[in-house]
Amino acid sequence: MSAAMTLVGSGGSGLPALLAQLHSGGLGEVAETWVGTGDNMPVSPKGLTAALGADQISALATKAGLSEDAMASGLAKALPGIVDKLTPEGLVPDEATLARHFAVQFGK
Repeated sequence: MSAAMTLVGSGGSGLPALLAQLHSGGLGEVAETWVGTGDNMPVSPKGLTAALGADQISALATKAGLSEDAMASGLAKALPGIVDKLTPEGLVPDEATLARHFAVQFGK
């Protein structure tokens, strides 16, 4: 969970960049379901690694003391819910609203 929070940044400030990275990595349709108000499509650890880049997964895994597979699997499980909670209206809010959603959802 902490690695996923690292990806969305302090107060959710990194969410737009994360979504852009997922879009450019071929997971745009999946990421849009996380933002939208309907059901969240799942993402595979392999697909997430391809979209985010093996180097980023490796760096997060090293920092957390996990294997790359464990990190990718954990992120694949956590990110859909985190993005969903930060975008309750079905769109990426402005920075101030995003910070409020982040504080309410994650107490930070």
